[in-house]
Order: sequence, then C-alpha cells, then structure tokens
Amino acid sequence: PSPAPAPTPVLVRLLRLLTSILTSPCPDALVLSLTLTNVALETLSTDLHASHPAAADELRNGGLCRHLVRLSAAACPHVLGLTLRCVFNLFCGMRDKMKVQLEVFVTSVHLRILGGDDGRGRDLVLESLLEFCQDPAAMFDLYANYDCDAYCTDLFQRVCAALAGAVGNGGGAPNGLAL
Repeated sequence: PSPAPAPTPVLVRLLRLLTSILTSPCPDALVLSLTLTNVALETLSTDLHASHPAAADELRNGGLCRHLVRLSAAACPHVLGLTLRCVFNLFCGMRDKMKVQLEVFVTSVHLRILGGDDGRGRDLVLESLLEFCQDPAAMFDLYANYDCDAYCTDLFQRVCAALAGAVGNGGGAPNGLAL
C-alpha cells in the first residue's frame, strides 16, 4: 500500500520553503533545495494541477520559475543540471498550465546556452532537450501550442534548428551544410 498523499496546505508550505531557499548565496543550500524540489516534483503526480491545484498554483506563481531562470546562469554545472531537471519535472506535471513559462525557459535558458560561444552548460542543455524530445507528447505540444499559434514563438522550429546546429557545427545557428 502506498502512503496517503500529503494534504495540499502542507505541500504549499513545503514548496514555499524550498523556493525561499533558492535565494540563498550558499551553493550547498541551492543544491539541497533544488534536489528536494526535484524529489517533490517527481513524486507528486504527472497531472499536478488536477491532483493538487493549490500546490500547482504555488509552483506556477510563487517565484520558483523566476528563480529557475536566474539559476540557469549559475557558474556551477551541478546547480545548472539540477535547475534543468527541475524545469523538466515542472513541465511534466503541469505542461498544459505553463505555456508562457515553457516558452521563457526554452528561449531564455535552453536556446541561450546552446547559442552561446563559451560552451558552458551546453552538454547539460543537450541532455535536457533530449529528455523533452523523448516524450512524443512534449514534442507534439511544442509544435501544436507554439508553432501553430500566430501569437507565439516557433519553439519547435527553433529547438530543431538549435539541435541541428549543435550537431552540425558544434553550436550556434545551423549552416546550410549541417542541414
């Protein structure tokens, strides 16, 4: 028998605490908070909004996304890897409720790092995008919800071009020979 799920108010308080720790200047505190946030996201539910709407609202509006974007610029590869894992887990549980946030993460984090000249974090971003690509529903959602929406960025096209560029010429925009 699996344990009973935690009551939603407890989850909301826990998520607020973990998010508040993400402001710490201490790298060990960041790693601990990101690790525990990943555990919480992986164990909650694949449909977090339906099972715990208040916790899902806290994740979406409580500052976690803002901190994850900020931490994506961290110099520590371990922090960057945990941040990218949090992003992936967050969208696995709330994909249909975080359209704007996903667009921000993909353009401001994944594509920015892949297009950078220094190569810092490039392998971690490629691994993160590989996880997204292994979920056929995620790739379909990228195309249907962004590329087919006249008011959104063509994320599917941009991700494919960035991946082709990363494979074809070691990073940056793809050249004609790489395609």
